[in-house]
Amino acid sequence: MSASQSIHSDVPVNPVCPIAVAERRRPHEEVGSIVSHPSARELPGTAVRRAKACSVSADASALPVVDHGGFPSEGTVLVGDELIHYTRTRAGALEMPRASSVPGAMDGRGGGLFRGRYGTAPADHREGAPVILFPFRYWDRQVERADAPELAYFGLAIDQPGAFWRNVFWEADEVEGSQIYALQRAVDVGSGDAPPWDGEPGKTPELGLYQQGAGKDGEGNELALQADRHST
Repeated sequence: MSASQSIHSDVPVNPVCPIAVAERRRPHEEVGSIVSHPSARELPGTAVRRAKACSVSADASALPVVDHGGFPSEGTVLVGDELIHYTRTRAGALEMPRASSVPGAMDGRGGGLFRGRYGTAPADHREGAPVILFPFRYWDRQVERADAPELAYFGLAIDQPGAFWRNVFWEADEVEGSQIYALQRAVDVGSGDAPPWDGEPGKTPELGLYQQGAGKDGEGNELALQADRHST
């Protein structure tokens, strides 16, 4: 078979899987169809569409497709060698939130936040490129210098009106190859103003980035500021 041909086959939608106790197998319940594009990976249960725009830049936040029927409202697609998260479908496109044009602007005029997921590299894509619905277990929604409801983060906040915050510290069981750090911000006493989460630590007032839970001297990371609320 030549490389330009496609494969169409009927396969079980629900795979056979062993039952732990007796190692028996469940029968197939349904049969569906897979159509693989010449340049697509054959992944059971995936849907394939084509990019509609003349070209999609490496930082675009919307991926226009000819038809997104069969795609869920949010998910992951494979285009070329890039994995992309989208969080909504609108006007014939798969979309995601955008970053700020400059740190702290919170204007949503920057590049798409969920390009190049799972270690893949953001890339330009040509018109007609296959857009393949890609199965996954966990979202990859961590993005530095960004703030959007769709991002993944673990947040803590303490309200202590007029308090003076000396330092912050934490302990964590780290998994090999992982990195744990804390982005801290303080709410101004009286005005209630707070620095934007997508600001630049060290340059944006009252916004700091700490990578050592115990600090350099083992006594925590120094804050030395007065605020009504402290958020991590």
